[in-house]
Amino acid sequence: MANRTNGASGWRRWLPYLGAGAAAGVLSGLFGIGGGLIIVPMLVFLFHYRQKLAQGTSLAAIVVIALAAAVPYVLQIHVDWLAAALIVVGGVAGSMIGSAIANRLDDDWLRAIFVVVALASAVKMVLGVSSSGGALSVSPAHSWAIAATYLGAGLAMGVLSAMIGVGGGIILVPLLTLLLGLAQPEAQGLSLVVVVPVSLVGAFRHARAGNADLRAGLALGIGGAVVSPLAAIAALHLPIRWLSILFAVLLVFTAVQLAQRVVASRRAARAQT
Repeated sequence: MANRTNGASGWRRWLPYLGAGAAAGVLSGLFGIGGGLIIVPMLVFLFHYRQKLAQGTSLAAIVVIALAAAVPYVLQIHVDWLAAALIVVGGVAGSMIGSAIANRLDDDWLRAIFVVVALASAVKMVLGVSSSGGALSVSPAHSWAIAATYLGAGLAMGVLSAMIGVGGGIILVPLLTLLLGLAQPEAQGLSLVVVVPVSLVGAFRHARAGNADLRAGLALGIGGAVVSPLAAIAALHLPIRWLSILFAVLLVFTAVQLAQRVVASRRAARAQT
């Protein structure tokens, strides 16, 4: 791995990490995602991290960033903690299943499937097809079907994120809005609450395998934690319609990035034949 500090000494060598974390914090607070969508590429291309080390370091940073971003949501909206627990259980189980499946299936097909799903979700958000009737509380007065749906949403999040390497929040938020009818701010708040423990488990597993730079993760996390609550407050004051449209733009951006990976991978495969 290349020298990530570029010869800098003292606190100055951490400034690029703080800046990268701040950029991730804006996305995290605004859209209820962890921020790995921006952290991992930065660590790989700007700081010359190996892919696995970048992913583990990103997860360590996301724990701090998402925790800070979740606070304004928790204070201003209703968070169903039982629903969050069900999603976490499903997410952890799904990540294990997704990791096993990913080793057997073609990555390009998996990414292509996500591109289609992401674009369809973006179109629905822009057209206002999704409901915004509020969270479905998992309480004794509600059916077990609702609890099973939250568990299934977590399972889908874990499976897909592990299979295609995209953060859980970018998958979970559309599921919560389009399938469960949560309003955009409620879905984002619940997503952030869920992202914290799921990322903590992932960071621990990567650290045990030597694939996490915890000091860099902390610097990234601090940078993100400074701005993510401010971005979250801004998101809570944006009209839900605009917030949905902005999230749809993020989905399209993610889909385009994955599509480019598929095209590049196919070209490389043809060049070798």
